[in-house]
Amino acid sequence: MKPKDKVWIHRKKEVMQMKKHRFWAWATCVCMFMVFYTGYKHK
Repeated sequence: MKPKDKVWIHRKKEVMQMKKHRFWAWATCVCMFMVFYTGYKHK
């Protein structure tokens, strides 16, 4: 295995982590929005 291949695999892992992070960030935003929306609706 060449050093260049190792770097590429490492970068691929970082990209996967970023995608997961972005998903969780958006999921959190949607959850917060729904919490506020349903909370105001019930008052």
